[in-house]
Amino acid sequence: MDTNTPNQETQQSATSFRVTVRDRKRVILDKEAKAMTAHNETGTFDVLPQHANFISLINQSLTVHTTDGKKVTIPINNGVLKVKENGIHCYINLLSAQAQQQAALK
Repeated sequence: MDTNTPNQETQQSATSFRVTVRDRKRVILDKEAKAMTAHNETGTFDVLPQHANFISLINQSLTVHTTDGKKVTIPINNGVLKVKENGIHCYINLLSAQAQQQAALK
């Protein structure tokens, strides 16, 4: 049974969003977050809750600031980031060797 009232659900979605990062074979990260930092060819950018929908090619790394206060950084070579309806989906084409090692440990 869901104990959240509609007002609590609205408040939670206004302060967090779901981040899913995957490569061709597996989901690398699937967490609630309060912010995410990424890089593209024009520079570094942040995504916060209730961000406008958009798609970007990304490179270098992703840093996810989770709702439990942790910071998860995933080094990447390139990928696609899609922000839609208060959620983020990252499709990583090529992980760096370091990111592959991190994913293997999870």
